[in-house]
Amino acid sequence: MNRRNFEPASLVEAIEKIESAIEQASAAAELIVELQQIEVELSRLRKLAVERAVEEGINYSEVARRLGLSRGRISQLRKKGPVEERVFFGYGPVGVGIPLRKSDERDLPVLASEDVESRKQLSAFLESLSFQVLSEEIDPVEEWEPSGRDAVVICGPKSSLSIAEILASDPVISFVEQADGWVLESTVDNETFSSGMDLDRADPSDIGYLGRLPTVEGRTVLVIAGIHALGSAGVVHYLENNLAQLYAEVGVQQFSMVIRSKFDKESAITESSALCEPKLH
Repeated sequence: MNRRNFEPASLVEAIEKIESAIEQASAAAELIVELQQIEVELSRLRKLAVERAVEEGINYSEVARRLGLSRGRISQLRKKGPVEERVFFGYGPVGVGIPLRKSDERDLPVLASEDVESRKQLSAFLESLSFQVLSEEIDPVEEWEPSGRDAVVICGPKSSLSIAEILASDPVISFVEQADGWVLESTVDNETFSSGMDLDRADPSDIGYLGRLPTVEGRTVLVIAGIHALGSAGVVHYLENNLAQLYAEVGVQQFSMVIRSKFDKESAITESSALCEPKLH
């Protein structure tokens, strides 16, 4: 690797030349976060490289000697380094967006408590994977652009024109509005998936969409969208419990799938599973 191709010092010099004190402080803070996330990702890559070297026949003692580290340090890297599947969400920082919703009682749009709770749960999970998390809101009408290097949105097509446009690009799974509500349709399996969201039933359930899709700017974004708000919470629950397996199946490629989640009478999630297995685009 030619280290001259990466010059962090030049970034510092550029920030040093900013005249506005506030702009300079803001730019410095942003770069600190970026470099912290790069450090985490490099730690993940180093951990994988050590394991790969051992698979190729180099023992841990020799790996330690070649890297100029102690055997104990190598053991520590193996046990405490970032997990491989964290890259499913990107490198970070990760913006987690939820929609602003129109209210009959207020002139200005509001945040739904269910969306806020899903963002809180997902943000905690991302932070456990060593991501810096940025919270953002998605306007129902205005064009949305990710604020972080990577992004996850918890938002369906009804709540944002921008997200509806992104979801419409999915070649496999579509949101379709019917007379009695929204459903998900798979063009590959020729199946229609509907919600069972009725808390008066003995086994209330909901479904949600999960996919990685391109934005208008050519970036990719993870989209979580339940038929109801609890369906989105179910997708977050699925990610928390199945990330390693999902990453093994799709990596960082574009995909989409349908997840069903079950609830108790207090709307607490009791189970989440793939109703439609991930399909690569």
